[in-house]
Amino acid sequence: MVAERREPNSDLWSEWLLHRRHGDNREYEEVVRGVVQRYADDVLDDAHLFPGMTLADVGTGDGLLAFRAIERIGAAIHVVLTDISAPLLRHAKTCAVGRKVEGQCTFLECSAEKLLGIGDSTIDAIVTRASIAYVPDKRAAFDEFHRVLKPGGRLSIAEPILQDEAFAARALRTRVDAQAGQPADRFLTLLHRWKSEQFSQEERRFFEAIVRPTVESGKNLNIERIAYVSARKPSA
Repeated sequence: MVAERREPNSDLWSEWLLHRRHGDNREYEEVVRGVVQRYADDVLDDAHLFPGMTLADVGTGDGLLAFRAIERIGAAIHVVLTDISAPLLRHAKTCAVGRKVEGQCTFLECSAEKLLGIGDSTIDAIVTRASIAYVPDKRAAFDEFHRVLKPGGRLSIAEPILQDEAFAARALRTRVDAQAGQPADRFLTLLHRWKSEQFSQEERRFFEAIVRPTVESGKNLNIERIAYVSARKPSA
């Protein structure tokens, strides 16, 4: 079933980021924002920001990385925000106006594989967060990053590591088997059955009753696997 769109000009990217990620719950939205801001700050640390630079936030989404960079450096930085989603770029523009930093921002609707509107060797640093994982042609994207970076320019990314469910189920099976001769951990066994899709409806309800309160409390938002990578383009 396709979720009903809340705005007439939205797309799947804006629906996820602006609504579905936090279920339109403002309190939970703040919990999510606190988590992703930590990732963003780590990415910006490795970008080595400095006054007078031009920063490209590729796959900007709601503009988190770009706006955090402006908060750090102030008026002495220019940011280029790119995204394939026109609705998200409109949202980011509205946020820039609200922050009174629109004069420091350039907005480009383009993919990571074709950074149209950005010239060769014009960017001091490129940052991304949870965007390259969804780019079909990653080699083309990194070729574009190399093209637009100045000699000595930096790349700093944080991307989710998407785990294969089959490997997860097999790892759980190994842990369950390792319990031989010890008191059985019923929850671990139940978790394996869920991962390997062996749940009965009764077991599903039981598992949900255990897990749902923890998730909805915000105390255990999610288990994330994030890869941080930074690199520097060789100087000419």
